[in-house]
Amino acid sequence: KKIPGWSPEQTLLGTSFCPDEISNEKGDLPQLLYDVFGKVFPFSGLAGVPFTGRTGFKAFASHVPKGGTVLIVYGPHVSISPTGEVGKFKRPGQDHLTSACGACIGALKIIESGDINQPSPGTEAYEEDFQMNYIIQEIRKRFEKIHMHPQGKQVGLVYQAFDVAEKLIRAIINVDIVDGSPIVLLGGVQINMPDPLPDFYLPLCFRRFTQECREGESWKDMLDPSHLISR
Repeated sequence: KKIPGWSPEQTLLGTSFCPDEISNEKGDLPQLLYDVFGKVFPFSGLAGVPFTGRTGFKAFASHVPKGGTVLIVYGPHVSISPTGEVGKFKRPGQDHLTSACGACIGALKIIESGDINQPSPGTEAYEEDFQMNYIIQEIRKRFEKIHMHPQGKQVGLVYQAFDVAEKLIRAIINVDIVDGSPIVLLGGVQINMPDPLPDFYLPLCFRRFTQECREGESWKDMLDPSHLISR
């Protein structure tokens, strides 16, 4: 089905996914989006955080088609091992499990270790590994929520990593510089499954922002109420 007013030609696509190769394979959401739209403006760095910032969004916004739509799809990823362990992945050609998302899991381990010798923002050491240091800083703020998750800290980490990406994407978008076009955000978590299972995408945010609705309206608000099914 087609959405009225939407077409690949009239949609400017931006994405913010982790660069890990296991999230960018054939059949994964980044590749599926590219197949549909034919072009993409990447915002992301580690953990799907849109590190291009406001400057990146300003450059992106100048490319929007007249009367078109801005679509940004984003979010971190998490892996599942063959035995069902969250945060572990068996990569092709390796005989052991590795972490994914490695940046988020690594950040949590640093915080749990009690390492207080992390570089401070603004220092040369911080800037030399800015993305990782930013992730550590943001995960530290969410440490208690991560450990309080009823399904364990690795699941809690996934949702808080999404919150980190969500916070920055909401900070950098600007409805005043897209020539009146709506900005649609689709945010969620990529789930990397062990072979032969396909990967999945868990949507957690679907909002449309305009000059008239700067806080955004949810997908439920945009649908005809008759299409909604009560649970």
